[in-house]
Amino acid sequence: RRPPRSTHCISSAASDVYKRQLYDSSSEALKSGVKFLREDNAVTSFLLNCGDIEYESTKMFALALKNNYKLTTLHLNQIEDNNWYPKITKALMIGIMKNNLLKSLITCLKMDGCSFFYKDAKALALAIKESDALVELFLLRMDILKEGLGQIMCAVKNSHTIEKFVCICCNRKINARILALMIKNNKVLKELTVSEIADVKDDEDDIEELADAIRENQTLTKLKFLNGKNYKKEDLPIGQAVKNHNTLASYQCAYKYAERVPSPIAAALNGNERLTEFWISGKGISDKVELEEGNVLRKLVIKRCDTPESMKAVVKIMRANRGLTCLKLYFSMKDMRIKSLMEEVKKSVTLLKLTLVLYGMTDRELDIIAEMLKSNTTLSILKLTVGKIEEKGAKAIAHALKFNTTLMNLNLKNNRLIGRSEEILSTFLKANTHLKELNLREISITSKGIYALSEAFKFNTSLIALNLSQNFLNHEQTKAITGILESNTTLLYLDLSRNDFANEGVKFIAAAVKSNNTLRLLNLENNKLRETDEKPLDELAQQKKKLELKY
Repeated sequence: RRPPRSTHCISSAASDVYKRQLYDSSSEALKSGVKFLREDNAVTSFLLNCGDIEYESTKMFALALKNNYKLTTLHLNQIEDNNWYPKITKALMIGIMKNNLLKSLITCLKMDGCSFFYKDAKALALAIKESDALVELFLLRMDILKEGLGQIMCAVKNSHTIEKFVCICCNRKINARILALMIKNNKVLKELTVSEIADVKDDEDDIEELADAIRENQTLTKLKFLNGKNYKKEDLPIGQAVKNHNTLASYQCAYKYAERVPSPIAAALNGNERLTEFWISGKGISDKVELEEGNVLRKLVIKRCDTPESMKAVVKIMRANRGLTCLKLYFSMKDMRIKSLMEEVKKSVTLLKLTLVLYGMTDRELDIIAEMLKSNTTLSILKLTVGKIEEKGAKAIAHALKFNTTLMNLNLKNNRLIGRSEEILSTFLKANTHLKELNLREISITSKGIYALSEAFKFNTSLIALNLSQNFLNHEQTKAITGILESNTTLLYLDLSRNDFANEGVKFIAAAVKSNNTLRLLNLENNKLRETDEKPLDELAQQKKKLELKY
């Protein structure tokens, strides 16, 4: 549709992005995009994202794939069931599998939300076996029959090229024994993510076999089990195998309930000498876990463990791992009891990134976080999402950041700023000289708040990145946005995506950017722009060659 504008384009020669709303059907959009696959061998990545395509247009797509010699990434998204479904799938399988694409060209294949019959899964498995190029395989939200999934996993087992395999299937549990064989026999696999493993019923040796396979594997560096089941004593060998693995650096496990069993943490971390990243999620973890000090853990992520005991367990993990550089907590409860946690953060001399998504916090707990910020000298990135920040909490955070000279990235995404909170934070920005990046995405900022922010940018000389996406901004707030662009000389990245700018608003923003010589990226994607609204942006793209413009 337009000349290349962005470094994120498919290629310099074929940069068009085909939007569904510009065409009468997905089939029409697909036909218009197929010509690049036919005529331009510079296309290296292709995304097919539609569910109402017709058989003939899909056949054209399959034939176009045959004539492309540089395509390395193919993403098929939501090829849904309809009247033509068997023929569509067959055409795609012919285009992908039988034209030597997977054998010698495609290095990354992503299938998201697709439905596969057994024959389709068998065809994909055969192509994987014969491939000399496929490095990454993603099967996301797939609906595959049990037998078909087994065929694909056996193919991955025998692959000598696949280094990353992600398999997240809808309502389909993965057989532990087949998974064990895959881990044991694939000699190049580095990253593995799988959804729920089938519960052990008659043969508990399956989990032990899986643990042995992990222990024997010499290539895995990242392992994710998104189990979503109850933690049981039979799962203990997996944690022990992870701890004793020679190359594994990142481990993620998810359980429905684990509050009564400290084993998920202790089994993986006690005596650990190599694991640097540990992720766990569930309905609670026990605070009775006893951990040895001196572990090498660097990154800890705990999600949905919404109990006070879980918070105590986090403190114990921090005390046993004094070298943590990244901590991410996702909790939702009324009594956070974060005082002891913030004391550990204060003491840390290595923690650089802190993410606190803690719904249910009060002003008193925000005061505790603010006190930590006053004395902490290592944090450079803070993400704080608490649902809402009232005036008292905003004052505490703003006051603390006056004393903090190390924090460079502040993320307040998805918080409602109540009362004068917006003005308080804007006033703080006027005098701040250390903060480099500010994320205010989805905070429902008011007109008064955006104008206060615009005024602050007249004085701030340190911020280089500002995110105001998804804030329902429209032409009424355009003057505030243009004020930021016209008065500030340090801002490099501005994200205004997912707002409601159109018509005159876009014209004013484009005019302000023309007079700004420092901005390097402006994101206006998903603003419901019409063709007439995009004309000033097209002209801006031609005039500002160094500006990355997204719309």
